[in-house]
Amino acid sequence: MVRASGWFAGVVLVGLAVAGCAGGGASAIAGKWTKGMAGEGDVVLTIEKNGNASLALPDGRWPAAIDMTGKVAIVGDSLSITADGGPSACPQAAPKYAYAVSGNTLTIGAGSTDPCGARHAALVGTWTKS
Repeated sequence: MVRASGWFAGVVLVGLAVAGCAGGGASAIAGKWTKGMAGEGDVVLTIEKNGNASLALPDGRWPAAIDMTGKVAIVGDSLSITADGGPSACPQAAPKYAYAVSGNTLTIGAGSTDPCGARHAALVGTWTKS
């Protein structure tokens, strides 16, 4: 019988965990996420398991209960969110954002340049799952 050493077994387990999540796509981050937007109020990002997403920007300055709708795509450790529907739609292509999930916390990093300032301002930051 061959036994794997501690470090090798750990690498195999981590590899299996990552491979198991990779096929899940948007379902890995599905749910309702909230974060504060400086000086504006709360932003709510809702992601369905099929990748459909909606973004509700803070009331007052933004026109509707749901301001942007689109799709979430995940490839490796980056995600993109189109925002091609809704009254605050961004017709420009969605850039890739780095992201990480830990428990009920979703962190979205700045990533590549986003031609849509509202989408960028709303997405980048630390989100809490509710």
